[in-house]
This record gives sequence, C-alpha cells and structure tokens, in this order.
Amino acid sequence: MNTGDELPGDVWNALITAGERRDYGAGAWIFVEDDPPGPVFAVIEGMVRVEAARARIPLEVGSFGPGSLFGELAAIDGHPRSASAIATEPTMVAAIDAPTLNRLLTEHSSFTLAMLRLLAARLRATTTFAVEHMPQDLDRRLAATLCELARTRGTPEGTIVMVDVTQGELSTLLRADPETTGGAIKRLRARGLVVPGRHSLHVVNMPLLEALSRSAV
Repeated sequence: MNTGDELPGDVWNALITAGERRDYGAGAWIFVEDDPPGPVFAVIEGMVRVEAARARIPLEVGSFGPGSLFGELAAIDGHPRSASAIATEPTMVAAIDAPTLNRLLTEHSSFTLAMLRLLAARLRATTTFAVEHMPQDLDRRLAATLCELARTRGTPEGTIVMVDVTQGELSTLLRADPETTGGAIKRLRARGLVVPGRHSLHVVNMPLLEALSRSAV
C-alpha cells in the first residue's frame, strides 16, 4: 500500500498547521508496535514504512510519502499502536495529538468527511491485500514458527526434525482458526516440507522451510 496526496488541500493545510513539526533520520523509529496511543502523523517530506510483526516476522503494512497520514487509528480509538513506523529516509512530519484531531473532526465537516473517505479507502485496500496474500502470508508465518520450534524444542531424527506441537497450539501461535491452520499445514506438506504425525509435525526439509520463512509475500 503506497499512499500520498490523500486529503484535499484545505484539510491537509489545517492538519500540518495544527501539528508539531518533527524530523527523523533514515532508519529512525517513529513509534513501535504496542506503544501507548499517540498522535497521528502527516508526512511533509521523506518516506515512512509501517510494519506489523506476526510470529516474529515483520510484515509491511504500507509506505507513506508526502501528503500521507499514518498512525491515525491509535489517535482515534485510544488503543496501543498496532504496528511500527520507521523513517526509510530523512523525513519531516507534523504530529497532531488526539485532542487537536478530535477538535478538527468536531468543528469541520469537510475534515470529517475527508477522514471517513481516507479510512474507507484504506479498509478496501487492506481487504484486497488480505484476500490476495493471506494464504501465502500464513504459509510463511507457519514456516517461521516451525523453524523456531524446531530449533528450541525439536528432536533430530537423522535429517528429519520432530516438533512436538499440535495443530491447536499452532493455531494459537499463528492467531488463526484450526481450519485455516490445517490448510497451511497441507500446503507445506504438498511442498515436501513437513509430514504431520500424532501430536507432532516432522520437518523433513529444514533449509527449504527456512527459505520460505524469509520469503516476501
């Protein structure tokens, strides 16, 4: 999801005027997943990557350039950050705190409409991405989880590593329902990576499983 120029000019100007200017160097963390809620950010210059970790794997949520907003959910609902934001190059943003954002939403109908359209567009993009990439992403997360389990509690049997884990435990680790997890296990089995056992999984090709865990979605 690459975004920019998302808001009408008058709404954008109101945001950056109300916000506090902040500068970040390349590689700087703007916020980290599970941080307390904070401001919404408007990108004035530079580029920001937003990513969320699942099963210890960072998954890119989107890249945000000049004219883009990010971090709006925590500012609106007051919940902890659901993802991390990193400046990928020297970046200037305007940070708009929650009280200021709420005031703008309350006092200016054009601002409220623009924000609703922005959130609706992002929801559509997120839904499309999930439908297109969910199976591949789940396979990669399952591969990474099995690699970690194989290293920490696996039992080598020649070239095979037996991992003492149930499908239910994997579902919990992956935050997926058992049926979806079972489908991912079947796909890894069809690729010759694992063989299900009784209350266990046998990793039969660790190098390829590790390669899958590092692959891009």
